[in-house]
Amino acid sequence: MQIQVNWKGGFGNRLIEYAAARLIGKRLSQNVVPFSCSDMYPFTSGDRYLSTIESYDQFDQIKEDTLLHNCLNPCYKFPDREYSRDILVDDNNFLDVLNNPEKYTDCAALMLDGFFQSKEFVLNYKDEIKELFGSPKNEPPIEGVFVHCRLGDRIDIDETECFQLKPYLHDALSFMPNLDGITEKYISSDSLSHPITQGLISKFNLKIYKGSTCETLSFGARFSNKILSWGTFGWWIGLLNNQNNIICPSKKRIKAPWYGDIFVFDEWNKV
Repeated sequence: MQIQVNWKGGFGNRLIEYAAARLIGKRLSQNVVPFSCSDMYPFTSGDRYLSTIESYDQFDQIKEDTLLHNCLNPCYKFPDREYSRDILVDDNNFLDVLNNPEKYTDCAALMLDGFFQSKEFVLNYKDEIKELFGSPKNEPPIEGVFVHCRLGDRIDIDETECFQLKPYLHDALSFMPNLDGITEKYISSDSLSHPITQGLISKFNLKIYKGSTCETLSFGARFSNKILSWGTFGWWIGLLNNQNNIICPSKKRIKAPWYGDIFVFDEWNKV
């Protein structure tokens, strides 16, 4: 049997797609052929995730490179069996595959083509998703505040939406106990020069963090206080590693989210 993934969206989206593929494979076979790439650190030991997939936006482009294609499409093998069908797994049926894997044991291949950002998935499989990535080795938690300010392409799509982000981040920082006494206060953004970001840096005396996508995720996830922007990348910063105090925007802050219903954990503080 093979499980193949048609990667969709950006880095945060693809991490969720990867998690869905891995958990489906886990339920269908004990003989999992894991990803194998040296550029996964620091998310997990053993299983590795190809961080460079963020550069590949088209499935056809991935298929042109045989080696990369083999890395990006995990293959879960069942020895000594015959299979009769291929199944397309999308947002409508992937939970059925996860919850009732016995219905799919005769498949020749599962072709995953979805975003898999559902409330039921992240609530019911939260611990297993986190286990896939583990914790960075030899990197202790950081007592401080990490702010993720995600603007990027959303500025061009809906500038009004971005300005809804501004009061949320100001409120989240203003309500932070003893903020002036916290030394380690960082902000990361895909739009550091934007007035919203610059305003936060100036008003709250934030340090700028610059790193690769993987480095930013790993660094931000270690903080004792995490203030998340909407979107999947911010969600991953919240989910992984330190769970002391996670602040995320309430649903009333954004009228038409472009991501799934994933900010659903009761222990996360909605502002």
